[in-house]
Amino acid sequence: MLAALAAAFLFQRREGSPESGYVAVREVAGKPGRYETMLSVVGTDARLEAVARNKSHARRMFQQAVEQMRMVELRMSTYREESEVSRLNATGSQHPVELSEHTLRVLREAVEMSKLTGGAFDVTYAPLRTLWRRAQQEDRLPGADAIEEVLAAVGHTKLVFEESRVGFAVPGMEVDLGGLAKGYAVDLATEALQAAGAEAGFVDVGGDLRFFGLPAPGQRWRVAVRSPPGVQEPFALSVPACAVTTSGDYARWFQVGDRRLSHIVDPRTGW
Repeated sequence: MLAALAAAFLFQRREGSPESGYVAVREVAGKPGRYETMLSVVGTDARLEAVARNKSHARRMFQQAVEQMRMVELRMSTYREESEVSRLNATGSQHPVELSEHTLRVLREAVEMSKLTGGAFDVTYAPLRTLWRRAQQEDRLPGADAIEEVLAAVGHTKLVFEESRVGFAVPGMEVDLGGLAKGYAVDLATEALQAAGAEAGFVDVGGDLRFFGLPAPGQRWRVAVRSPPGVQEPFALSVPACAVTTSGDYARWFQVGDRRLSHIVDPRTGW
């Protein structure tokens, strides 16, 4: 893993910085005609691979895809103070905030996901995220009263939509589009690659993957899945053109006192 990260760092240093607008490209080892680029976007690592006529063609395709991912990051990242989501979180309980078509689309899709899952998925869970981060820092579990207080500011039904503006019905609300924004960025990047002429390839943003075309005639894409503790046998998926994503408490977790907890919190209970 360290060797791979070092290689990616040296690759970006040698070719240029994607953050500055320049897309670093190299041919995939052992795969003539296939090119890749790596970068950091929406708070995680990303890798794009596609079939192209030459390196210049690949760079043009990747540039268009990266622009789409950067656009999602600029609008929806909670790590950027100037993003639309950050502005909504800062002032949404005071007045509705004007949002772009992209952010509105993802928010409306989030509400539908909340309805379909009976509230198990809810982008307004963000106050719970803050509560559990504080619990981790203080190494102390939150009490029932603290959880109940935070839950009063959670719930997709408390989002107020007014045409192209969105606000919060109660104070203390926040949204976090992390559960959808990565996938949306992957979709837009994939569509950009295909529109630019790529016949096959994939987009991987922090483990959210989408494949298009085939890796070779008659072949399927192979996706290795990290095995949980105690499982020795490796596991891999063999898939056609599709999207694949996984999440597990053995990959991302935290500890408070002697309790080992998942990073996935149920917004209905606070746990």
